[in-house]
Amino acid sequence: MSEEGWFRVHAVLQCAFEPDDGGMVQPRLPVAARPASTAARAALRRVDRGDAGLRDVARAIIEALGSLEQEVERLRLRLDLHDIGLDLDKHLVEIGADGLTVQRDLGLPPGQRVRAWLELPLDGQDLLVSTPARVLASLTGTSLIFEDIPTEVRDRIVAFAFQQQAMERRRARERAR
Repeated sequence: MSEEGWFRVHAVLQCAFEPDDGGMVQPRLPVAARPASTAARAALRRVDRGDAGLRDVARAIIEALGSLEQEVERLRLRLDLHDIGLDLDKHLVEIGADGLTVQRDLGLPPGQRVRAWLELPLDGQDLLVSTPARVLASLTGTSLIFEDIPTEVRDRIVAFAFQQQAMERRRARERAR
């Protein structure tokens, strides 16, 4: 648990931190389009319910298509970040729903507002999320507190923290055997 009472875990994450000087450049927004997996799900609802084998195969293909669409979107966003001069680097962090601490000094002054870009490996997929944050004074590394964090982003960070905790517990049990 962190000093504020939020649960935190240690992890190595791909991160980038963009100083918010009031004129922060944002990557382009996703194109509003109906994903192919959504159209395929709608078509599957019209398939005869008597053909269970076909429906199972179609569901598996649709899920694979949905995963591919998410990966393409993640890669597109990473390229957009690269285009504006932000590259994700691996950092050892302690992360929770309230914020994170990077285990090295990033050279950001206390009080600085930033946008934190985090790639969270969650349920077999890498999810790229961002949230506003503020740098706190820290004796070790760089501490950030999330501010005005979108609910969806907070939920994903919490899910990641619990997933990490479960992996750490499994490793500890295996070492104890």
